[in-house]
Amino acid sequence: MTPRHVTAAGRRDRISVGPEVTKLEASPATTVRPRPPAQVRATPGSRLTIRDEDLPPALSAALRHAATIHNPGFYEAQRARRSTWNIPRFIQGFDVAVNGDLLLPRGLREQAATLVAQAGSELACVDERSPGSELNAPFLGELDDRQSK
Repeated sequence: MTPRHVTAAGRRDRISVGPEVTKLEASPATTVRPRPPAQVRATPGSRLTIRDEDLPPALSAALRHAATIHNPGFYEAQRARRSTWNIPRFIQGFDVAVNGDLLLPRGLREQAATLVAQAGSELACVDERSPGSELNAPFLGELDDRQSK
């Protein structure tokens, strides 16, 4: 190998995860590229739920990578030449529901919308959360001088 090949191979070892995932990349393992639907349905709640049937494999993988971060404990043990057995290299912030829907952290909504747009779709969020009702409760406490200012 030439020095340039060694340098290039060293850069490919690190997988892009978390905020590093900024663009949708097609897998080189297959030439089949299913077209995404016009809209990818999502429901915000405690997590952002994205419908499984709306996600082509490349987009699903990109969203999962966006919800994953490197585990600093793994790299610390590796640098110290300690055993990395049973220490995960990545920390997954996503989950998959029983019906197959992808559950992402709410903070990834903008990044998910960007990745979905790159795939040629639109992220359609339907907010089904209850807005709640106003509570009419009088204040019975006493404020000191500093609090009343």
